[in-house]
Amino acid sequence: MPLPLIWVVAAVGVAAAKKGIDGGVAIKQARDSLSNATARKEAAERKIELRLTAVRERARSLEQQKLTVMGTSMAAFVRLWERQKQRANVTDKDFQVRLHLSPEHIEEFRGFGVQSLDVARGMLKAGAASLGAGMGVTSAVTALGAASTGTALSALSGAAANSALLAWLGGGTLASGGGGVALGTIVAGGLFAAPAALVGSLILAKKGEEARTAAVEYAANVDVYCAEVTTKIAHLRGIERRLEEVAFVVHALEERLVRAVVGCEEDEARSGGKVDLVRFFSAAQLARTLSQVMSVPIIAEDLQATSASAQLVAESSAQHALPLESLAVGGLVEEASDVPTTTSDVWAWADEVLELTLPQQGTTSVVFGEQPDALITASDRSCVVWSIEEARPLHESKEHTGTVNSVAVSRAGWFASASDDRTARVWNDANWKAGRRLLWNERYAKAVAFSPVASHLAVGYGDGLVKVYDVESGDERHTLTGHTMQVTAVAFDPLGRHVVSSSWDHSVRVHSLDSGALTLELKHYNFVHDVRWSADGRYLATASEDRTAGVWCADTGKRLLTLNWNRRYVYAVAFHPSAPLVATAFADGVVKLWLLPSGEEIASLGQPGSSVNDVTFSPDGRFLAAGGSDRIVVWTPSSTTTS
Repeated sequence: MPLPLIWVVAAVGVAAAKKGIDGGVAIKQARDSLSNATARKEAAERKIELRLTAVRERARSLEQQKLTVMGTSMAAFVRLWERQKQRANVTDKDFQVRLHLSPEHIEEFRGFGVQSLDVARGMLKAGAASLGAGMGVTSAVTALGAASTGTALSALSGAAANSALLAWLGGGTLASGGGGVALGTIVAGGLFAAPAALVGSLILAKKGEEARTAAVEYAANVDVYCAEVTTKIAHLRGIERRLEEVAFVVHALEERLVRAVVGCEEDEARSGGKVDLVRFFSAAQLARTLSQVMSVPIIAEDLQATSASAQLVAESSAQHALPLESLAVGGLVEEASDVPTTTSDVWAWADEVLELTLPQQGTTSVVFGEQPDALITASDRSCVVWSIEEARPLHESKEHTGTVNSVAVSRAGWFASASDDRTARVWNDANWKAGRRLLWNERYAKAVAFSPVASHLAVGYGDGLVKVYDVESGDERHTLTGHTMQVTAVAFDPLGRHVVSSSWDHSVRVHSLDSGALTLELKHYNFVHDVRWSADGRYLATASEDRTAGVWCADTGKRLLTLNWNRRYVYAVAFHPSAPLVATAFADGVVKLWLLPSGEEIASLGQPGSSVNDVTFSPDGRFLAAGGSDRIVVWTPSSTTTS
C-alpha cells in the first residue's frame, strides 16, 4: 500500500536537514533528478486518475441501469407475481419445486421485488433520471463494495459514507493498513508536495549535496509509488471488466424477462387472468437470476473484482446461453496474436498532449493532406484547407450547395468531397477550384475514399450503393450492392484490391474489386458510422451506435476487440499509421486512444460536451485531429519533435 510514503516524507526531511555542502554540479543533478521524478510521478497520477474516472463512470452507469431495470422490468414481474398469487395460480410451493428455491431464498427474492416496487414508485414521482442523478459516484460505489470497517457501504450515509468511499478509492482505512481517506482524496499529489518543496528550497539555498541527496530519495519514493500505481491500475482494470460484464448480463436478461412478462400478460388477457405456468416460471427464473446479478458485490475490500461476481456472471451466462464471449472490455476476445504488435513508442500519447483548437462549427469530416501540416475539413457547404502550424485556413471551397459529408485526399494530390447536393466532386489542385462532378441518379453522396494504388474513387450513396469511378475520366468502374440503408463510410485496403463500406443497416461489407463479389460481412447491433482499414491491411476498425467500436480480422471477420466508454455511441475510428494504436470518437466529445493488442486505454482526450463526428491521424502519426459540432481539435504529444 502507498502508506509508507507518508513516513518517507519525514525521512527525507531529516536527511536533508543534516547536510550542508554547496556545489554547482550537485545542484544541477538535484534539479534534473527532481524534474525527471516529478514528470514520472505526474504521468502516473494522470494514468490512475483516468482509470479511476473510468471506474466511476462505469459504476454510475451500472447503478442507473440497475435502478431502471428494478423500476420497470422487475417491477412488472413482481406485479404479475402478485396477481397470480391473489388468484391462487401460483404458490410458494411452486417456486420451491420448479425453481428449487428454499423458503429463505423465496423471501430474499420477494424482498428484492419489494425494493423494485419502491424504485418504481420513486420513478413515478421523480422520473428515472432524477432518481439516479442524486446518487452520483458515491451511491454507485457504495452499491458495489463494502467499507473497510466490515460494514456494508450501502448501510452508511452522510459523512461516514463519504469517508468510506474515499477510503475505498485509497485502498482501505489507515487503521487497516491502507492509504485511507488521504489517498482516496488526493491519490498522490499531497504526499509528494513536502519532499518536492524541500528539494526546491535546498536548490534555492545552494545546498547542493543536501539537495542531491533529497532528490535521490524523492526519486526512489516516486519509483515505489509508480509501481504501486501500476498494481492499482491493474486492479481497476479488472473492476472495469467486471462492471461491463455485469451490465451486459443485466441487459441480456432484462430483454428476455420483458418478452416473458409480455407473454404472460397476453395469457392473462386471453384466459381470464390465468397464465401458462411454464412461461410464468421461465420469467420467474429470469427475474431470480437478475435479482442475484444486480445484488452481488462487485468490488472487494482489497480493491479487486470479487470472485463471487465472476462466478455468478459465468453461471448466469451458461444457464441462459448469453453470448458473454462477444464482450471484451479493454481486452481481446480471442487470439491476441492476431493484432499488430508494432514496438513503436506510443506512450508519448499517455503523457502530456498539446491541444490546438480551430474555429469551425458543424464539422463532418477531417483528413490530413500528404503534408502533415495541412488539414482538410468539411462542414455545412464548404471544404477548408487549414495550416496547423499557422492555425488558420489557407483555402476554402464553396462549390457545393448542400452539406459536405466527407472529404478525401489521394497520394497523387487529388481531393474529393461528397455532399447532400447529390454530387461527389474531384479537384486536382490544393486551391479547390471547380472540379469534376460525379452524379448518380440524384442520390445523396455520403462518403468518399481514394484507392492508394490506382486512380480510383469510391463513393457511398444514400440509397445504399457504393460506386467506384476512374478519377481522371469520371467513368464508372464498379457498382457494389447489398446495403439496404445509407452508406456512412468507405475505404480501400492498402493494396487497392477491396473496398469496405459501413451503413445504417448495421452492417460492414467488404467487396473484391476484381470480381465485385462480397468477401466479408460484419455485423453490429445498431447504425455503423465509420470503418477504417489498418495500414498493413490485416485489420478493420468500426464505430457503431450499439455503443461499441470493434477491431476485426480483415481475413476471417473475427472480432478481436470491443472498445467502449460509458455506454456512449461511437461515431468514428482511426488507426495510427505505424504505431499499435486505435482512436475512437464518442458521442459525448471524448476521444480515446487504445493500445493494441491489449486494448488498454492509454489516453483520454477532450472533454465531455458536444459530439465528435470524425477523427484521423496524420500520415506521419504526429497529429490526431477530431472534428465536431462546435470546433476542430488537433492533438500532438508534447515530446514530439518537429523536423
